[in-house]
Amino acid sequence: MMMNLRLTMQDFLDTLKKDIREQAEILKQREMPALTEDLFALFENTGNRIRYESVYFERRKFLSVYGMISYLEKQEYGTLSAGTKEKLIQIIKGICREECWALPAHVNRSENPRWSVTVDLFAAETAQTLADLADHLRADIGEDVYGEIAENADHRVLQPFFDSPVPYGQWEHADHNWNAVCAGSIGSVCLHLKREDAKELEKKLKRICQALTHYIAGFSEDGACLEGLGYYTYGMNYFVHFAGELYQYTGGKQDLLKGEWGPFTAGGNDKRRRIASFQNKCFFPDGRTVSFSDGNSHDTFRVGLSCALALYFPEVSLPDMSRAAAFGDDHCFRFVPLKMDLLVTEKYLKEKKAEESNGSLHGKVQRPAGTLVVLEDAGWCIGKAENGVGFACKGGHNGEPHNHNDIGHFIYEAGGVFLLTDLGAGEYTKEYFSQDRYRVFCNHSDSHSVPVINGKGQEAGVEYACRQFEANSGEVRLELAGAYAEGLLDSLKRTFSFDPKSGELSVEDAFRLPSVRTEEEGLTDNGIQDDTLTENLVTQIPPQIKDNTVILEHNGVKAILVTDRSGMDSDISVVVKQHSNHSGIQEAVYQIRWQVKKQAGYAASRWKINVYHEQDRFPLSQE
Repeated sequence: MMMNLRLTMQDFLDTLKKDIREQAEILKQREMPALTEDLFALFENTGNRIRYESVYFERRKFLSVYGMISYLEKQEYGTLSAGTKEKLIQIIKGICREECWALPAHVNRSENPRWSVTVDLFAAETAQTLADLADHLRADIGEDVYGEIAENADHRVLQPFFDSPVPYGQWEHADHNWNAVCAGSIGSVCLHLKREDAKELEKKLKRICQALTHYIAGFSEDGACLEGLGYYTYGMNYFVHFAGELYQYTGGKQDLLKGEWGPFTAGGNDKRRRIASFQNKCFFPDGRTVSFSDGNSHDTFRVGLSCALALYFPEVSLPDMSRAAAFGDDHCFRFVPLKMDLLVTEKYLKEKKAEESNGSLHGKVQRPAGTLVVLEDAGWCIGKAENGVGFACKGGHNGEPHNHNDIGHFIYEAGGVFLLTDLGAGEYTKEYFSQDRYRVFCNHSDSHSVPVINGKGQEAGVEYACRQFEANSGEVRLELAGAYAEGLLDSLKRTFSFDPKSGELSVEDAFRLPSVRTEEEGLTDNGIQDDTLTENLVTQIPPQIKDNTVILEHNGVKAILVTDRSGMDSDISVVVKQHSNHSGIQEAVYQIRWQVKKQAGYAASRWKINVYHEQDRFPLSQE
């Protein structure tokens, strides 16, 4: 098994090198597109991010491609070809002469006179890329270009950050990906460009390492990243990359991944070990991924990062190589993940080949189907049935990083098809990250498979939380009333029962409605008898409705959902909504809805869903 994995990785590595060389040939004949004031002002004037960012990231593509071809040429020939050197210097000078390295969405020109030296994700990443290349290629690019890089990195990133009081902006003490990317990038810049003053460098690194303690603290004790798999990959790439550089610089004395550091102590119960194993839990058997919050149901993994984690922690399993991120999968063309994909994957293959030759290599076994992965602290449960059906549900709270109002929400999928879906990230606009965030459909609870109470969805904020999360033997029980405004519900208990063999999912919602007391009437049955309890299930497959049955069929996968008619107070209806996905493309979303029957302050709703195969008998009772 490991032999196949190794060969597949070698294929990946060969393809990566081929893609880099081909892209370098294509870009050799082209000039970088220009960043203009009109494009920069679009976000301020209209809220649109895509047009400016598409040009910005195309320029970063030039930088990363020629940075990577430089690494390849140094590996193979010990020096740069004349054409590569000329083009790389041209690109570096163009990047250094940009007015601002930060994105328009992350600066405030009207209030900040020093807006052009804002340290955001992309300013930090740009400084890291240039500093890395300057250090690695100093003899090739010459002292003038090296000096231009050092001056720009210092002026645009290091000085604004280190001259500021702690914490810098909103990210230095943040517990999410911004912290890892910005701090990891700045730490890397220091290691590449500030080694001449060891004492001053030590002070800078101390601040960086202190900042990164907040990043690690943001993971649940289970090791889960509440922002989702994509942001896990993003932040961990920069954290692990910097940790590796720091380890090398200190001769192994400082190890952020396994050593004593800040509040973290090394050992078998180290939270960092659980963080390292998180990503593989998020892949369903068919390769689709859990897409809670601003996630992506078609996510991939970075091979270099995964190899680095596996080298640190032998228990880490790598996802199937079919889901490895290819060269062009990152539209931002970040340099660090590409560099790790090249260099760390090569290192992994060499080390595993040595183990193989002495007979000590054992293949890594993927988590078997027919399991239920429970991340109790995060409030996540991920089920993988023996027949390939996938299920995931979440509790948590509605104040999480990249939050959606989605307590009690769930995913049901099979054969690469999300039958009951999670939309993941929508188009990032000005509104998306403003006080109007929950007016955006994909962030509102209406776009998630959770009940609607009296026409109202869930509320946003850390105080709106799942009050109970228990999972065992294929059953998950949650208390969801705390996700809604006070007074709407006394209790809403949702129970999932997932069969790890057949993949059948049964769901029950038990509502207890609030009672009111008046002096004249005494205790009434409930105070909302004239209002409504609405089940709301979300899919992107046009549903076929017949009586109390819903058929969802797409790409050869067919699922049948059957409701318990005794708990229904209306027929099933379908509401069609429009969703602007992360690429800004409009997609149809279907809300499957029915009213729940109330009786004396109590209501219960039940349904079940299973994948239907033509050779099988009808899998669900319609009684």
